[in-house]
Amino acid sequence: MLSRQDWRENNVEVKEYLKQTDGIKHHIDLLRIESQQLKLQSQSVQGVQYGEHISSPNKNTEAPFVRCLLRKQEVDDQIKREEDYLSTLKMEISTAIDELPCIDERIVLRARYINSSSWDEIANQLNYSLRSTHRIHAQALQHFVIPK
Repeated sequence: MLSRQDWRENNVEVKEYLKQTDGIKHHIDLLRIESQQLKLQSQSVQGVQYGEHISSPNKNTEAPFVRCLLRKQEVDDQIKREEDYLSTLKMEISTAIDELPCIDERIVLRARYINSSSWDEIANQLNYSLRSTHRIHAQALQHFVIPK
């Protein structure tokens, strides 16, 4: 039998594992915003600079919009890698959820951590109160085994 402290530590560890997807989704969203900003920058016209031009032998002669497009491509590639990792992680989590013995526990964890449903949506889906839904969630966290 687990002590109350061990029980809490296990639940925190499992929650951190399951919530990884939220952090990755947020990171992907931020990268998409950056990609959109770079696209807009690449389409904007640079102002003309009047004044003395002193040439430097090391000066970058590449047009600013080209640098924006190259950076946008790097960001888009990173988005693709993050989406691939997120997909793999969701499949791993989903497989681990399938190992739970209780169907209600599987439904709660899948709805919360794979589908990002709110507690109200999950409670309505199961026709349970919020309190019962949270109780099932706590039990599911206890039974969940983090894949190695």
